[in-house]
Amino acid sequence: MMSDTLPQTVPAEQPLLMDAREVAAMLGIGVSTLYKLHASGRVPEPVRLGASVRWRRSELVAWTVAGCPARGRWAWKPG
Repeated sequence: MMSDTLPQTVPAEQPLLMDAREVAAMLGIGVSTLYKLHASGRVPEPVRLGASVRWRRSELVAWTVAGCPARGRWAWKPG
């Protein structure tokens, strides 16, 4: 059952999905640098919700802990 693996509440300051501005701030880089890294396959693939592009906070944290590997070497498995 999904509710067993998801937190009961998500703090407002910790959204599950982040836009480019939030990701860039989290990584300490500019938004244009984030998009350059995305275009070159050096950050995890974002999620598309209609016209919106968002990144998963949990994946970015795991990716950073793993040493920020290129997308082709990154194999994220939600846990």
